[in-house]
Amino acid sequence: MKLAAQGDVNAQRELARFGLQRFATEGDLQSLLDGLCFARLAASQGGDEARGELLQMLALASDSMRPDETEYRASLNGEAIALVSTMADEGNPDADQWLQSIVSKSAPENVAIAQTISRMMAEA
Repeated sequence: MKLAAQGDVNAQRELARFGLQRFATEGDLQSLLDGLCFARLAASQGGDEARGELLQMLALASDSMRPDETEYRASLNGEAIALVSTMADEGNPDADQWLQSIVSKSAPENVAIAQTISRMMAEA
């Protein structure tokens, strides 16, 4: 935890994977959501592998939300769209295709959320 807090990307990814593993083996959604925090930190340092892990966790978390948690699901989906859009802008060869696929399956309000998140990411 200390290394992750100090910005060690490997420690952040390890804690993210731990949350994912607890979800996969025990169905512990809170562990997945906690792991998302570390996955976001790792992905913010760049690297398509860390970003790919974050995308997987975002999709899994979104799919695991209760049906009445539409706002949270929309936020997770918007975050995924914004991340893939950033990857496409940076020249990731697969990101354009992923972006088209995600956007085509997303509600317009989720795309609007993604645009807001993208602007915030660009300003950071």
